[in-house]
Amino acid sequence: MTEKSADKVAQEVGARLTPVLLDAQRTNLAGIRLLDWQGVVIGGREDIGKSLAHISEVQLALQGHYASTIRQRTIRRSQPPLASFSRGTGVRVFVAYPIVAGDRLYGAMLLSRTPSSILEHLHSQQEKIALAAAIVLLLIVVLVVFTSYAIARPLHGLIEQTKRFAGGDKKALEPLAKPVTEEVALLSQSFSEMARNLEHRSEYIRNFAAHVSHEFKTPLAAIQGAIELLEEHAEGMSAEKRGQFLRNIGQDSERLKRLVDRLLEMARADVMEAAVGECEVAPVVEQLRARYQAVGLSLTLAGASAARARVPREIVETMLSNLFDNSRQNGASQVEITIQHSDGQLSIRVADNGAGISAANAENIFTPFFTTHRDDGGTGLGLGIVRALLTAYGGDIAVVPATNGAVFAVTIPAAGN
Repeated sequence: MTEKSADKVAQEVGARLTPVLLDAQRTNLAGIRLLDWQGVVIGGREDIGKSLAHISEVQLALQGHYASTIRQRTIRRSQPPLASFSRGTGVRVFVAYPIVAGDRLYGAMLLSRTPSSILEHLHSQQEKIALAAAIVLLLIVVLVVFTSYAIARPLHGLIEQTKRFAGGDKKALEPLAKPVTEEVALLSQSFSEMARNLEHRSEYIRNFAAHVSHEFKTPLAAIQGAIELLEEHAEGMSAEKRGQFLRNIGQDSERLKRLVDRLLEMARADVMEAAVGECEVAPVVEQLRARYQAVGLSLTLAGASAARARVPREIVETMLSNLFDNSRQNGASQVEITIQHSDGQLSIRVADNGAGISAANAENIFTPFFTTHRDDGGTGLGLGIVRALLTAYGGDIAVVPATNGAVFAVTIPAAGN
């Protein structure tokens, strides 16, 4: 600041306004300086008669523009623990306002103040802060209650449901009656579906094990009986009789071998993961034609012969071979294969001129070990293997009612979809 002579009229105005400025200063605790058009202090507590025209914000104000800035203060005492915007920090705000009447600039007002401390501001707003804290606390309580009702309670119900299911309670398979939220409802529905699948699978395994036990017991009992007879009566038995018993043992052993082989195929089909691959169905039928022609089964192909299935070639071959074997066991001499392509699916119709399938047997035709040709070496697993393979690749098989022979409708995904 430098000494400079102020405007006389401005000095008189400043002298009159100084009491008002000092009174305002006691209220707002800000430093107030009234400047004339030259930038000389004419009113306020300090610096009367000194020029502040060299200060940047004053220069802008004397040009008719509002200006403000923040400057660092020199602190001669130790800073308080809270060193943010407080009176103990080295920060002070300066604001300069131009005093304009009409088109004429008469001077400027320079205000300066150190911002209030955070603690002082918080203390001045303690009622609002207390209200905000109460609202936050209330929201937390509401959130806890809602969480307990909407999430914790249904989850505890689901945990109790799993315990009941593990204890053998079949009623625990039903979804929660009041899941509250959509997510818990989906979780409960998924659990119910999983539990039903597990129960269905367990029942399937129990039935399958009972069938396996029955199927193995019959030939094993026959083998054991024949061996006991040979051991006890071999010396007094004719050569022809001994030969008959030995042939029976061989036939039963062969049946056991077929059962084991089929069971392995069934197990692989049940747990098979679909492999990537595709093939034309017609070449597979042509390849099998010669094999079955040699055993008296004629194959004819009709329909979309160029259609491709989104299934590996070996799967299509296994599926068709089992169906052709089933036709041959039922006395068929001719099988007609018709292929149709529609809506991304291949429909394969396999019709023979054999003995056909009765309505009663049609309901059990895909049941493992169900066969009407056990004496001819049938295991009752072929069609079950076909269904398991098709299921793994998104296909299906069904019996179609027919007046002559047996008709199967096979659906498999078409390639290029």
